[in-house]
Amino acid sequence: MRLAAVYAAFAAIWIVVSDYIARHSAPSPDALMEYSVLKGLAFVGVTAALLYGLAMRLLRRARESMQKAMQRDAEVARLSRLYAALAEINRAILWSRSREALYAEVCRALVEHGGLRMAWIGREADGAKQLAPVASHGVGSDLPSVVTLTTVPSPLGDSAAGEAFQRGRPSIRNDVLNDLRSAPWREALRERGFAASAAFPIRDGAEVAAVLVVHTDVPVFFQDLEVELLQRATTNITYAIDNFRREERRLAAEQRAHAEHEFARVLLESMPGVIFLYDESRRVLRWNHELERSTGYSAREIASMDALDFFTSEGRERVRAAIESVFAGEESNVVARLQAADGSVRRYRLASRRVEMDGRPCVLGQGIESVPDAPEFDILKADTPPRGDTGPI
Repeated sequence: MRLAAVYAAFAAIWIVVSDYIARHSAPSPDALMEYSVLKGLAFVGVTAALLYGLAMRLLRRARESMQKAMQRDAEVARLSRLYAALAEINRAILWSRSREALYAEVCRALVEHGGLRMAWIGREADGAKQLAPVASHGVGSDLPSVVTLTTVPSPLGDSAAGEAFQRGRPSIRNDVLNDLRSAPWREALRERGFAASAAFPIRDGAEVAAVLVVHTDVPVFFQDLEVELLQRATTNITYAIDNFRREERRLAAEQRAHAEHEFARVLLESMPGVIFLYDESRRVLRWNHELERSTGYSAREIASMDALDFFTSEGRERVRAAIESVFAGEESNVVARLQAADGSVRRYRLASRRVEMDGRPCVLGQGIESVPDAPEFDILKADTPPRGDTGPI
């Protein structure tokens, strides 16, 4: 409509003005006829040029609009693929059980779901001042092993990975072939069809632990939204690493606890005689197998018994008094009769002292089978002065 309006206005002005000029400038009717023919030919030429210019302007605007629409569509497609890769990375974070497995899944997701040409993750080699690749995926995944990426300051201009690792922030190269100064590195990228590269630090706590490097064959690929999504991915990886570290500490603590428990068990079983530990309610907490063998009670039965249940009825009051003296902070030796499950009786000399177990007072004792002529139920105070609690067990 705009094109038609411009044409109609120009044609109307042309007709009115040209007819007026022809009528007043023609000396004769024949000359007026010639002027009219020339005026019509000039009108055709000028309007043709005008229509051509207007049409070209409209086509140029239409082409620019199409290009912008295609760029928007391409960016939407890139972002959609990166969102899909981010979702896949989050799934890998949930199911991966080690850093190495997670790194491999991250590289695979960025290539297969994110549409990138290649992705790899590198960590600093011990004492080598170099980034050693630990996972890679995509076209030219052997690239990190072909070109050594150092983290020393001198080659930072040629190493996005080294810059991101050393400075702790993303390093973006949207025209990597023209940005790089190193000819071998530039040739290696050109051979694999890489046009843009970016590197993102992965942190372990406050320190940079690794670097995620991605390559694409699309120039100027890494715009604000793309960089934001990839940074979000590395942030999620950092959270996963924190969880791995907490899990490693938990497993280490469990291993230490298991080792300590095993040491206590071996120590308990290696001691001569019967070993027992009970609390203020006289509930037996721990014992060795010798107590089960000597008394004939099963482990389940012992766990539900009172400490006095092991003694004959005649001497339980004297043993109760000895137990109270131990909880009061004294050490004592008692010669008493232990009655087994089958009714048989054996004499034992029992040495006991107070200890702390999980913050509560307990009695730790050892019983050695006594000689037949030893006095029964005598409470023999230790030769040393009372020492109170012996500390946590």
